[in-house]
Amino acid sequence: MLDGLVSDTLNPGFAILESSEVLKNEGQDGLIKFLDRRIGYFVVDSNRILKEPISDLERERAEIFLGRVKKYREIYPSTATDTPYYAQATKIINAFKQTDKKPASSINLQERLDQLRQMACETQL
Repeated sequence: MLDGLVSDTLNPGFAILESSEVLKNEGQDGLIKFLDRRIGYFVVDSNRILKEPISDLERERAEIFLGRVKKYREIYPSTATDTPYYAQATKIINAFKQTDKKPASSINLQERLDQLRQMACETQL
């Protein structure tokens, strides 16, 4: 079935459309607040995911995301302070420490290709 592929295509498409609608209807400040709200939600959700049994590659992706948000928030504090996720996301980001293990991205190319093939097979099931 192609449901996963369709979702992988449509979900970002809907997100971009929604962002564009917010920009057109609420202006730049409204868009920034909208995106800050979504970043907070994804910080909380990514932190939850890290507590689950996931692959090393996905764990690395979640940690990279949280690390990037932490650096971003040091420069640009959230404008979505009145949202349900603000306090929780702020606490998670302030406590987040990037792990110093060998990143999955540094494994050899053949191993990486094998991992991607396996992931592709699993998503087709």
